[in-house]
Amino acid sequence: MVGFKNSILVNFGECGMASSLGSFQVKYVNEITRLGIIRVSKEDHQKVWSAITMVRSIADCPVIFNLLDLSGSIKACKKTALMCDEAKFEQYKLVVGSNLSAQDTQKMQFYLDKTKGLEH
Repeated sequence: MVGFKNSILVNFGECGMASSLGSFQVKYVNEITRLGIIRVSKEDHQKVWSAITMVRSIADCPVIFNLLDLSGSIKACKKTALMCDEAKFEQYKLVVGSNLSAQDTQKMQFYLDKTKGLEH
């Protein structure tokens, strides 16, 4: 969140930061697939989108943000997130092969259930 706040501040000033952060909510983050869902007002979505794409690192760790979906409803975001999470977890299983632990599977199921339970 710090990288995002700094990006808003640098690119849109204090007024832009204040207006954007008022409606900004992180709704979901999956630490296995690195997928997240954020919610922001439609008035501020372009500022937030721009600021996020300008973030290059978080705590000295290089990052690249990709927008998978822009939607007016959490229901549509849930659908996209579930499809993406399931596909990424299948790739993850192929990479780790027989080293996949029961804990990883349980953790992924937790995230899938969490996505399915998202509401406004």
